[in-house]
Amino acid sequence: MLQRLGLIVLVLAGLSAYAYAEDKKFDAGKLVGKWQPDAKDAPPSGKITIEMFKDGKLTLSADLGGQSMNVEGSYKLQGDKLTIKMKFPGAPEERSADLTIVKLDDEVLVTKEGDKKEETLKRIK
Repeated sequence: MLQRLGLIVLVLAGLSAYAYAEDKKFDAGKLVGKWQPDAKDAPPSGKITIEMFKDGKLTLSADLGGQSMNVEGSYKLQGDKLTIKMKFPGAPEERSADLTIVKLDDEVLVTKEGDKKEETLKRIK
């Protein structure tokens, strides 16, 4: 009887963990498009645009204080984990960031890196 109760508890725990994991999946197709930082996350003097493509590639275009920069990279989405890799000009090696998606819809992408503050991107039409 105790084994059967233990089995039922394990099954219920597994189902609730599965349901929680299912809630954390995002549609990668919603990442495709152009994004800019929300006003509160934008650099004070300049403009940054990130464009994500269907094939997992991305470009980052920045105009900061009169200096322009274009960087190519890639992204991968698994569940709510977004990994971004980019090679900046003059940098010896590729840099990567592992982000957790907090919110993703047709207008907004909110991410968090570790225990840092959330950052919001707004879709450009």
